[in-house]
Amino acid sequence: MNAVPGLTRVRYEDHPAFAGVPFDDDPETAALASALGATLEQIRTRAKLPSTDVVHLLNSRIPPIIDPLFARLTERNGDLYYAADFFQRLKAKLIELIIQDYEVYADRGTHVYADHSETADSIAESLQKQGFWFGLLTPEAVQLLNDTVAEAKKTLWSRYENEKHIDREALTVNRWGGAEYSALAAVFNNEIVLNALSNYMGGSYVFMGCAFELSVPHTRWWTRRYGRDDESPLSAYYHNDESLRHPKMICYLCDVGETNGPTSLLPVGFEGEILGWIAGRALDHVREARGRDDVCSMDGALVATEPGRRVFARLPKAMRSLGHFGNDILAGSSQEAFILANRAVMTGGPGQFVLFDGARVPHRGGIVDQGHRWAFQVIYERKPA
Repeated sequence: MNAVPGLTRVRYEDHPAFAGVPFDDDPETAALASALGATLEQIRTRAKLPSTDVVHLLNSRIPPIIDPLFARLTERNGDLYYAADFFQRLKAKLIELIIQDYEVYADRGTHVYADHSETADSIAESLQKQGFWFGLLTPEAVQLLNDTVAEAKKTLWSRYENEKHIDREALTVNRWGGAEYSALAAVFNNEIVLNALSNYMGGSYVFMGCAFELSVPHTRWWTRRYGRDDESPLSAYYHNDESLRHPKMICYLCDVGETNGPTSLLPVGFEGEILGWIAGRALDHVREARGRDDVCSMDGALVATEPGRRVFARLPKAMRSLGHFGNDILAGSSQEAFILANRAVMTGGPGQFVLFDGARVPHRGGIVDQGHRWAFQVIYERKPA
C-alpha cells in the first residue's frame, strides 16, 4: 500500500492471514464493480449542484449496475453454500448506505441551513478539509457534566473495581433520565458547535444522545482478529464509522495522555475510492452467517473466520475493503509508519473534545495501557423538519 489516499485499501491478497484463500478476479465482475464506482462518483459530483434530483439519479442509474453485479457474484460462487444469502444481505446493506450517504450529499448541495459566524465557519472549514476540529468546554460546562454523571461514574467504577468487569458494554452508560438528558443536551447543544455542524452538513443539526464510557487496561475488544502476532498494535482498531449522517464528538472527563486511551484521527482523504469506502462500512456489519451481524469486537469481524475470508475474497477487488481496517496493518510495515506519521492524537484534560465526521475520518480511542479514561461519545442528528 502506498502513502496515498486509500489507506483502507489493504492488499488482502498479500496478507498472511489470507494465505491459501483463493481470490476471484473475474473480469466481468470487476467491470461491473468499476462501472458502479464510477457512477457513484458521478452522482456524488452532481449532488453538489442544488438543481440535482439525487433520488432520481440513484433510482435510475444504480439498479441497472448493482443488480447484475450481485447476480454475477451469486452465480459464480455456488460452491460456497452461504454465499447467496451473504451477497443478498450485503447488497441490501450497500444500498442502505448509498441512500443514507446521498441524502447527506443532497443536503450539502442545497445547503438549506446557513447560520454563519466567523468561529462556526472556521470550524466547518476544518471539518471539510480535515474531517475534525479540536475544542475545549468551559469550566462551568465541565462541572455540569461531572454533576450529571456522578452516579453513573459510581456505578461504572463499581462494575470495574468490585465486579471485575472490563468489557466495553458493562462499562458504558447510554440511557439517561429526563433531567440527566436535559443537562447533557444543555452542554452538547453548544450554539457554536451546532452552527458549525449545520454549516458543514448542509442542514440543521442537534444533539441526539451520548454514551459515557470508562476505558480500562486489559480489555480485548480491539485486539487481534486473526489470532496472529504480526498485526500492528499501534494501528489496531482504526476504523470508519458506518453512518455519514451522524457526526460525532468525543469529550474527555479526566486527564488523558498517551497511555490512557487518547483518541487519534487520520485526516480525510484516506477513505479511498467511493465504492470501496461504502463497501467497507457495509462489510463491517454483514457476516457470512445470519445472527452474527453487528458484532463489534475484532474476533467477530467477517474476516475473523475462514468462511468469512473465503467469501470476502470472492468480492471484486474494488470492494475488498473493511471499515475496521486497522487490525489488518502489519507491524513494521510502511502502512503502520504512514499512520503514525499522519495521525492527530488528542490529549488533554476534562472538557477537551474533538468534533468529527466519523464515516470520513479513520479514528480510534479508548485503548488504555495504564490508568483509565472517562469520556463521552456524543452523536448529532439532523433536526426534524
